[in-house]
Amino acid sequence: MRRFAEQSADKGHQTSAREAFLRASLSYYKNAAFFLDGTPDPSRILPTWKAHRECFDEAASRFDPPVEKVEIPYEDTTLPGYLFKVDDSGRSRPLLLLNNGSDSDAADMYLMGGAAALERGYNALAYDGPGQGAALFLQDLHFRPDWEEVVTPVVDFALGRPEVDQERIAIMGVSQAGYWVPRAVAFEHRIAAAIADPGSSTYRPPGPTTSRRTSKSSSTRARRRSSTGTWRLACDLLSPCATR
Repeated sequence: MRRFAEQSADKGHQTSAREAFLRASLSYYKNAAFFLDGTPDPSRILPTWKAHRECFDEAASRFDPPVEKVEIPYEDTTLPGYLFKVDDSGRSRPLLLLNNGSDSDAADMYLMGGAAALERGYNALAYDGPGQGAALFLQDLHFRPDWEEVVTPVVDFALGRPEVDQERIAIMGVSQAGYWVPRAVAFEHRIAAAIADPGSSTYRPPGPTTSRRTSKSSSTRARRRSSTGTWRLACDLLSPCATR
């Protein structure tokens, strides 16, 4: 699939290249990296995950308008993210913050809310917090329980963008973030609406294997959902803020 995407790009078929890169990223490489976790050779996870993000970035550069890669100031470093915009008009629009869970990353959130938000006139900002995606694999940042300390810097960043209607910022937490988001909005009052779509049903007690995601605790595996209907319904629930 990646080869097909590259061949399409070489021929100037940018729409076909975008769709193929997106499929290679989210349907193949990301799923492969997910199932490599816990296998006898975990060294394969990082290069597979990197291929996932490389393909997503290739796809993102071919969106109209192109998806903007952003760096969100956080403590003494930054958190990587993607800003999905309806258009390049600079018009102030409602913003949906997309908070992924324990197994996904910022790129995954295009399908888990980003596309649905754009269709309804929202801009969307997806980001990797500590223990997630690039923040985990490239920066070695780990989960923290006080997730409001992650969300508040994201809101600070969003408020500095001219495309963001400061009175209409919503946030959606998927899977593990279905816990983090309600906690965060208990402290971060600049968010107008919140959606919790939790996937966590049980938590394993600490075992002999230490997860990379939490510095001193066992990994938490959330149930994964396959339907995109949840994300579209979630955006529709914010219809008073929607523009179309």
